[in-house]
Amino acid sequence: MASEFLLEITTPEHTFFSGMVEMIIVDTIDGKMGILKSHLPIVTVLKTGEVDIKKDGKKRIASSSVGFMEVLSNKVALFLESIEWADEVDIERSTEAKERAEKALQNTALSQMERGIHIAALERANSRLKIAQTFKSDEKK
Repeated sequence: MASEFLLEITTPEHTFFSGMVEMIIVDTIDGKMGILKSHLPIVTVLKTGEVDIKKDGKKRIASSSVGFMEVLSNKVALFLESIEWADEVDIERSTEAKERAEKALQNTALSQMERGIHIAALERANSRLKIAQTFKSDEKK
């Protein structure tokens, strides 16, 4: 299709996705950003959130961690610490991770680094739960 571009999503462990897509929407440090074919070149930081991928007229959502995005001539590369499809999120495990992070953050003796680690864990858990719940809601429609 003429309005497609190559999307590659990579984590340190594997290539999560590689294929032609019509559009993506990502969470950057400056807010949501949509990318279509022929987007201007850009490199930006991605925050924990979601990646929406539109392919063949259908949208698929994934929960992602921090990373960065490089947009070149009709190729977009996402480099992320982790990513998983909404339908693969383990809700029980994410709920437990959220509770552990919330409990840890109640400790006033945490160093700034420890606090940052627990805040990041809480953000990941909240993002995973939100995306999983959105997927479950969309599934019922």
